Amino acid sequence: MKVIVIGSSHGGYEAVEQLLVSYPEAQVQWYEKGNFLSFMA
Repeated sequence: MKVIVIGSSHGGYEAVEQLLVSYPEAQVQWYEKGNFLSFMA
C-alpha cells in the first residue's frame, strides 16, 4: 500500500502513526509545507 499524507499537524502525525501500526508494510510519503514538523506544538 502506498499512502501520501499532507501536513504534520497533530492529525497528520496521528494518521501516519496509525497507518504504520495497522499496515507496517505501507510505504508512506509525508509532506509538510514549512521547514519544521509542527505536531509537537
